[in-house]
Amino acid sequence: MLRFASRSRRRLIAALVGAAALAATAARADDFLGGDWTTGDGYRGFDVKAGVNLDSRGDWEGGATYAYDHSYAGTESRARELSLGVVHRMDAAWSSRFSLTGWRDNLNDVDYVGPSFGFTYVRYDDPSSPDRRARLKVSFDSDLFDFIANETTAPKTIRLTRTSTATIAGDQSSVSVAQWHPYFTVELPLDGGRVSPWILVGHDFYSKNPELIEERAGRPQFSTSANSLNGLVGGLVQNTDEVGINVRLPWRLRATASLGVEQIATDNTWATTQSAGLSGWAGEHLKLAVSWSRSIQDGVPQELLNGGLTWFF
Repeated sequence: MLRFASRSRRRLIAALVGAAALAATAARADDFLGGDWTTGDGYRGFDVKAGVNLDSRGDWEGGATYAYDHSYAGTESRARELSLGVVHRMDAAWSSRFSLTGWRDNLNDVDYVGPSFGFTYVRYDDPSSPDRRARLKVSFDSDLFDFIANETTAPKTIRLTRTSTATIAGDQSSVSVAQWHPYFTVELPLDGGRVSPWILVGHDFYSKNPELIEERAGRPQFSTSANSLNGLVGGLVQNTDEVGINVRLPWRLRATASLGVEQIATDNTWATTQSAGLSGWAGEHLKLAVSWSRSIQDGVPQELLNGGLTWFF
């Protein structure tokens, strides 16, 4: 059976999301505009993202991400997603975030919508020092999504390009499944923040058997958009464990790598994930990033390549 790709907050490539969440509290407070392009066997996708300070002190930030992906490996899917969010820096140690995401696969007539929220605590060696260094970062995040497979009374054909179309089967009843996904991330900066190992642990709860949604969606693969269904690993999952490391390199470069496992909710099988990435600054305003990620599921490897750039104003 083909795999239904998932999960929000696994923003960019799911295997790299843990590292991205950890870096969020140290991100530049400038306004920004950027985007990413992702490609793999039978997959193409991109996202466009922007952020802006909402007050003069930089304690409040707003952001938006629009993502598109098209998977034509196995059951074809074409999805669009919009996520709007806000981040609040409450003090030097605490920050919070909230976002609302809507996602639609118009080929398989499946949607999801829901909120995400989270908190991050940072412990410093000397909170009163302007040169303070983080000693510990702990984040809690939670997603609450409602998946809806809409009723289709008759087959319908959707034009993908000028020369290709896709057909949605008719006579399918509507299905709705709620998902709650809480997860924790812990980062331990070492050597003044030059090396930062981290770990992510998460679990998913469902109101009904998630196979009801997976069967309707045909489990489209590789949903890497901002808050999509589970990154490289196809199928809605019930357990996620991941370890990784961020390394600050010379010439304003930063490298990241991760290893993880995810347990599929419908059949309890396990998939492994791997990732590696490199980012750096070109001048004072432009940040470039490249990454690679792979999953091995049912003995079958799948890979994605991602490239992105962000301009800070």
